[in-house]
Amino acid sequence: MDIIEQIEAGTLSLSELVNTLSKDWDYSSLVWSQRYHELTEVVGKAQSFTGPEHDDLLKRLWYERDNGVASIKQGVPSSAEYHQNIPLLRELTEIIRKNPDAATYQQVTKRMLQAISRMYWSLRNRVFAAFSAENFTTIVDENAFNNVVGFLNKHYRLELALNGSWLEKNQEFKQAINVRLPHRDPHYVNMAMWHTYEELCEHENNKTPKGQISISGTEKES
Repeated sequence: MDIIEQIEAGTLSLSELVNTLSKDWDYSSLVWSQRYHELTEVVGKAQSFTGPEHDDLLKRLWYERDNGVASIKQGVPSSAEYHQNIPLLRELTEIIRKNPDAATYQQVTKRMLQAISRMYWSLRNRVFAAFSAENFTTIVDENAFNNVVGFLNKHYRLELALNGSWLEKNQEFKQAINVRLPHRDPHYVNMAMWHTYEELCEHENNKTPKGQISISGTEKES
C-alpha cells in the first residue's frame, strides 16, 4: 500500500506519517529544509522592515519565486511592479512581523487589493508562513491546503471546523497537530504536510481517469 492507502486503512499514525516522510526525503540534509530553517531564522531576527536595511530579505519574501518557504511558479510580481511597491511591502512586512494574526491578515489583504494591480493570494500567505512555522504550513495555495488538510482531518479525526481564511484554517490545523506531535520540529511537520499533499495528488492521478482529477492546486511549493 502507498502512504495514502495506509492512512485510509488506519495503519499509519500521524507520528508515523511524519517519520516516514522525514526519512524517505532525508529532511536533515534536504536543501529545502536547510533554506526553510535559514529563512525563518533570519526573518525572526529582523528588528524592523521600515527602512532599506532589510530590502534583500524583503525581496526574498515578496519577489523570489523559490525563497525557501515555498516555490510559487506563478503569482509573483514583475520586477517593475515589485520595485514600484517596495515602500508598501516594507510597511506590510513590518505589520506582519509585529503581529501575524487574523486582523493583520485582513489588513494586509485590504491594502494589497487597494494598492496593487492584481492580488497575489499565495504570495501573501507565503510571507505569513515565513514568520511562523509553528502556526502556518508551507502549503500557501489555499485549494491545495484545503485538499490535504480535509483529508487528514477526516482520517485522523482531528475534529477541525476549517472555517474562515487560509490563515485561520492554518492556525486551527497547526494547533491540533502541535498537540498531537509535541516537541517536533515545526518545519519538518510542515514539509511532511506538503509531501502528503504530493502523495495525495499522485494517488488521485493514478486512480482517476484523465480529465477527472479531483485534486487542485495551481501553485506548487517545494
